[in-house]
Amino acid sequence: MKLKIFYLVFSTLITGLLKAQNPITITPSDAMVEMATGYPTCASTNYGTYSLFLACDWSASGELWIKSFMKVDLSQIPSGATINQVKLYLYSDGTHANTSLNGSSYKSNACYLLRTTQDWAVNTITWNNQPLAPIVNAVTLSNSTTANQDYVVDITQLVKDMRRNQTQGNGLVL
Repeated sequence: MKLKIFYLVFSTLITGLLKAQNPITITPSDAMVEMATGYPTCASTNYGTYSLFLACDWSASGELWIKSFMKVDLSQIPSGATINQVKLYLYSDGTHANTSLNGSSYKSNACYLLRTTQDWAVNTITWNNQPLAPIVNAVTLSNSTTANQDYVVDITQLVKDMRRNQTQGNGLVL
């Protein structure tokens, strides 16, 4: 099983008109989608605001794939501000450990964080209607080196892309 489960904090650092740094913390809304062989109804199920932000795939009595999406509201960033740095803090929940460590038969849990380019809603997204998420400016999360690893991810370019193309969904997917 390849598994990443996190609590998330989205932190944006911007520069305003006077070039003074004004940190902003944005809490995104999130949703999970899944697809499993042998369970066709899960692909059309909306899991709403699932309590964990996770991504995984595994084979055990069939295949299971899970992606998590986060909707980002950039309206707190003033229109004239310059985005200098954006970091996404992903914290392990301490319960669901990475099982791909220490010589197990599981593969790497490295994955991508991508920007969505179509609008979507937390209460209606499913595997079947998930938005496009091209690999342009993707951020790679490396394989975990500890069972409950936290990540601090620089997503500056993804957020700049969202800001330039605000009609394209303003979301991220893991």
